[in-house]
Amino acid sequence: MKVNTKQRKKARAGFEQAVGKEEMVNAMFHIIQVGKHALDTFVCELGVIVLEAIMDMEREEISGPEYRPTSSGVYKWAYQRGSVYIGDQKVSVMHPRIRGPQGEISLESYAALKKPGAFSKGAAAEGIEGHLVAEI
Repeated sequence: MKVNTKQRKKARAGFEQAVGKEEMVNAMFHIIQVGKHALDTFVCELGVIVLEAIMDMEREEISGPEYRPTSSGVYKWAYQRGSVYIGDQKVSVMHPRIRGPQGEISLESYAALKKPGAFSKGAAAEGIEGHLVAEI
């Protein structure tokens, strides 16, 4: 057996003896729970960023890039707090607004994302994973 394996086993035995095996198992379970919660929170926040980017792209497609409008009478009109679904979880987003000659122009992406299940946490994770693979 390698020296570092022996040291690891000796340290674990000492820790078990000092703390108790049950307490050690509880501590490990707590670490796993906290880690999963942190990962879920990260994926949700990542999903919000992706959804806001999708809505911004649609707004730019309709009204044109910053300071170079493609249609006269169609203007970017700030952002408004709203909510969409990531999977079955409702999350808060800042959605862009557009004004035209007849008033507010609604974004199709925002309307679609207001329905539960339209965008999943898995889609956010797959999109990032695909992007990272494409860069490599």
